Amino acid sequence: MYLKKLLSTTSNFKKTAYHHYGHSPLSLLKFMYYSGIRINTFIVYENDLTKELCEHNLETDFRVVKPTMEELKKIRSGMDLSREFYYDRIYNAKTCYLAFKDDKVAYIHWVFFKGDYSRFLILRDGIAELNYNTTMPEFRGIWLSAKMMAYISKIKPKSKTRGARVILRKLKISGLNTLGSSLFPPDIRMNPTMIIAIPIAISL
Repeated sequence: MYLKKLLSTTSNFKKTAYHHYGHSPLSLLKFMYYSGIRINTFIVYENDLTKELCEHNLETDFRVVKPTMEELKKIRSGMDLSREFYYDRIYNAKTCYLAFKDDKVAYIHWVFFKGDYSRFLILRDGIAELNYNTTMPEFRGIWLSAKMMAYISKIKPKSKTRGARVILRKLKISGLNTLGSSLFPPDIRMNPTMIIAIPIAISL
């Protein structure tokens, strides 16, 4: 699994760097630093899906689909997309959600279940892991990540799913700030279930 991701990262180095940090030579240096040098901290948040959840507040002009992997391949065809759209190839992931606006791909989020590969968790029955997501540059700044996490939790990815765990890199402060409004009711304090600090260089 690690080798597949390493090959994907190196083969799409420039494209992935520009996707995350903007079209600038400085983006390449940032990507090298955060992906190969810096020790990153990942926080795991857990939500009980059997309790009442906040509304997702996703705008009605967004269309959410849960494609099969064959459908995802067709969607990707002819598009220049970052590695977040290829985790079926890297980790043999089987479930993802896409958000479209005006037939443009705006967002992707992968969901993992028992039997699927997980970098951090031992996934048991009834637990879903939400990990590996990205928003296309033109749709950033509208809290789309938070709304989609809430949307996925609200519909429950599988009928017997009782809990959802979200993996966030501590560096993404905006992600931490939006998580409370997306996955947790306002009267419940948002607490991490565990904190993992690992060198990103060995887990690209």
